[in-house]
Amino acid sequence: MNINFLVLFSLLITFTKVSDACSATQEFDTSQLVVTQSSISYSDNDGRKMVTSIGNLKNESAFKADDIVLEVKYFDSENKLIDVVTQRVYDITIPQNKEVAFRVRDEADKPKNFYVTNSIRVISATKVPVYQENVKEKRSMWFDIFISWMPMLLLIGVWVYFIRRSWGKKGLQGRSVELMERQVSTLEKLLAVLEDKFSKKE
Repeated sequence: MNINFLVLFSLLITFTKVSDACSATQEFDTSQLVVTQSSISYSDNDGRKMVTSIGNLKNESAFKADDIVLEVKYFDSENKLIDVVTQRVYDITIPQNKEVAFRVRDEADKPKNFYVTNSIRVISATKVPVYQENVKEKRSMWFDIFISWMPMLLLIGVWVYFIRRSWGKKGLQGRSVELMERQVSTLEKLLAVLEDKFSKKE
């Protein structure tokens, strides 16, 4: 029973690692996320200066892009770097070969006339695999439930297998004991008959 427990425990650890590996995010090739256009806007409300970059981001890969982090560099009229903003763009998922608008907004360190041009690049993103069978369709709820519960179902199946195997062995031992008891009972009856015969002869 201890061996079965160790086997089940090892399988549980293995399935957990496999599940984690399947669900782990994959890094995206950021060179395939291209900023097609961008513009700068500056606002000063009650002394709070804000600089905003708005643009479009095109996904030229075969995968969906999610969890995108952008770096925006701002330059003055002499093309000198004056400010840098690094920001994660939330609630944006870019399908393959599609273009999506984005906005990066932060407090400005310099007056408005310093922000002349900008340069935007993607620092990191997460790759979301696309299954070719259902490129345009979402997976059904039941399929998602099955995928998430598959390691546990496999574990339960292995556990049932070992239990049934253990029960089978116990059943074989029980049958062997029962057969031996029958043989002993038969021998006892035979001895009783023989004793009865010998007693009559005497």
